[in-house]
Amino acid sequence: MGIALIGIVIFYNLLPTELAPLEDRSRIIFNATVPLALSGALFSLWYCNQTMNIFSQIGIIMLIGLVARNGILIVEFANQRISAGMPLYSTGNVCVSSQKEHIGNSVTLV
Repeated sequence: MGIALIGIVIFYNLLPTELAPLEDRSRIIFNATVPLALSGALFSLWYCNQTMNIFSQIGIIMLIGLVARNGILIVEFANQRISAGMPLYSTGNVCVSSQKEHIGNSVTLV
């Protein structure tokens, strides 16, 4: 448990430094999605009466990486659409619907 926690803390602290050139939207998405994913994973472990073993720790770390990647891709795709002149509401619908395919591909890869 300790090593996974250290890995999550390091990941959570280093990724925003990688996002420094990007706008604040990327940081907001990252700061919102990672804690939600972590709390959802821990809640599901508790609800299913499972233990925190090495397999669940690896799964949680992979989940955090997948969620962070997805958030960054959505923000970048939305920024491209907004700069192309698409309205904000339409941009949100297009970005989320296009990311469903990417999430499915990433989950299938795992």
